[in-house]
Amino acid sequence: MNLEDCLFEERYHIMSKIGQGGMGIVYKAIDTQTQQPVALKFLLFEFETNRRKRFGREFQTLAQLNHPHILRVFDYREESLNGPFFVMEFLDGEPLSNRAVRPQSVTDIVTCAQQLFQALAEIHRHGIIHRDLKPANVMRLMPSEHLHLKLMDFGLVKHDDFTETLTQSGEIVGTLAYISPEQATGRPQDHRSDLYSAGVLLYELIAGRPPFVADSFMLILLHAQDTPPPLTEFRPDIPPELAQVVHRLLEKEPEARFASAQEVVEILSAIQKRL
Repeated sequence: MNLEDCLFEERYHIMSKIGQGGMGIVYKAIDTQTQQPVALKFLLFEFETNRRKRFGREFQTLAQLNHPHILRVFDYREESLNGPFFVMEFLDGEPLSNRAVRPQSVTDIVTCAQQLFQALAEIHRHGIIHRDLKPANVMRLMPSEHLHLKLMDFGLVKHDDFTETLTQSGEIVGTLAYISPEQATGRPQDHRSDLYSAGVLLYELIAGRPPFVADSFMLILLHAQDTPPPLTEFRPDIPPELAQVVHRLLEKEPEARFASAQEVVEILSAIQKRL
């Protein structure tokens, strides 16, 4: 699929390809009605009905949300010559998978963590579990005078009222380096699974490496069984209470983690005031 430099659906002037993932392809476009930049996300043609449903669910999920740290969507079309697509906010920035844009100071790391957990608190209030938190799915807006993050890519979301199981299609949902122990072992998951994955991401921002480093499915065993090295081994300058938050997020049992993302937001706010 190549739609560059064309007028799509008599409204969107497609400028360039932004990127392509496992399920879809994204283009930057100008909405000729508003003259504002937008992003168009298309499902790749080869995917079966279940993937099409997941793609539509991603739009339905995002359409419920209006939050400064969550990607916004504007429209969805099921039928078009190029397959289903939705129109979303264009983000001018870089994902946190680009190490060059990651926060370095303790103050910026705490600010980053606050914004991430504010976004999680919002989606959890709507009964939504992200299930694929990782640096590539968190965008840092650029250029920006102040650090501003946006949570994106809700293609693997799960709603509390869904009965879908983790391994129905014979695959582990999520990215191995960031999955929770319950995801890794096929146990039921809830919003606390997102807290674990966010803890992995936060650990990586602080330490400069994930809590566990291994090849492929060995990561599943490590997430399920091993304790990560203390953060202070990598960053002796971080406040002890921040390290405690991260290590609690990485507890193996969901009950041992925090009860909610909002609880983490409040603790991080208290830490921020003392910096």
